[in-house]
Amino acid sequence: MGLKTVPNKDIEKQADDLFEATVVASQRARQIVGERHALREVRDYDEEPGLLEELPEPDENYVEEEKATTVALDEFLKGELKWKYSSDEEEDEEK
Repeated sequence: MGLKTVPNKDIEKQADDLFEATVVASQRARQIVGERHALREVRDYDEEPGLLEELPEPDENYVEEEKATTVALDEFLKGELKWKYSSDEEEDEEK
C-alpha cells in the first residue's frame, strides 16, 4: 500500500482550514480505532482459552485492515463526515 499526497485544495473543499480538517480526521481515526478495539475484545472474549490450553493458530486468511488514519481521511475527502462546534454555553454547562 503506497502513500499518496493529498492536495490542499481537496482538503479546503471540505473544511475552512487545514487545522480544522486535521482535527476532524484525527477524531474520526480515534473513533475507528476504538470501534476496532471493541470488536477485537468481543471476539477475543468469545475465543478466550483457559490457562493451560494451547493458543489458537493464527488465521491463514488474515487480511491487514486499512489504517484508521487512511480510512478517516478518505471519509473526510468524500464528504462523509459531519461535525459541529460546541457553543460556549454548552461548555459552561458541562463545568
